[in-house]
Amino acid sequence: MNEEQDIKSSYYPEHSYQFSLWTRAIARFVSILFHPLLIVPYAYLLAILVNPYSFKVRGFDLFWQNPTQSSIFRFLIIYILVIPLCGMVIMRGLGLIRDLRLQERMDRIGPYILTGTFYITSYVTLPWDRLPLKMELFVLGATIALFIAFFINLFSKISIHAVGMGNFLAMLLIISQSATFATQTTFQYFVENYLFLLGIIACGLVGASRRILSDHLPADIYGGYFIGFLSILMAYNFVYM
Repeated sequence: MNEEQDIKSSYYPEHSYQFSLWTRAIARFVSILFHPLLIVPYAYLLAILVNPYSFKVRGFDLFWQNPTQSSIFRFLIIYILVIPLCGMVIMRGLGLIRDLRLQERMDRIGPYILTGTFYITSYVTLPWDRLPLKMELFVLGATIALFIAFFINLFSKISIHAVGMGNFLAMLLIISQSATFATQTTFQYFVENYLFLLGIIACGLVGASRRILSDHLPADIYGGYFIGFLSILMAYNFVYM
């Protein structure tokens, strides 16, 4: 065994740990629940829930009755979730990638390009004058993170799950600070005091899950968190400055 293999044996889960079926099943569930393509939709829904007034509606339930706002959300879902997922399924069917989990670093290049193309299309096409600035910030930040991850992926297998969670944590910070409620409620107290903390816990769960299920080094995960969070800060400077 050469030096590189020794290093892999000391870090990679499949070489150094034995996980039970239940542990792997839970890790798989967490990875799917916080799939990177779901991060912006999650943030979108949370932003509506805690501050519906910024979307020009009075409540979360009334959002779906607003034809303009609901159609914008459907457009976003199609372009940043449905089309990229369908594209990866087609790539798998054509043999362009080995599996949908994209465990091989080079398998990620095509999906990165496809997803990045539709993220940019979403950012250019969406009517931002009808949406709060924080939504433009979220989509732009996710797009920046995606292309930074694409560049790094050419040299190292960074965790795109961690990048997404870094995005999500920064989004939760912004959402919790912009919450608006008509009256003081327990939910308002929870959002302002515990939403960001739960985001940190979710980041930890996702990071642990990726270590269990894949061959990411700790640096791949920590670096992903950093890039995701930094990308939102970069987008913030562009949108608000």
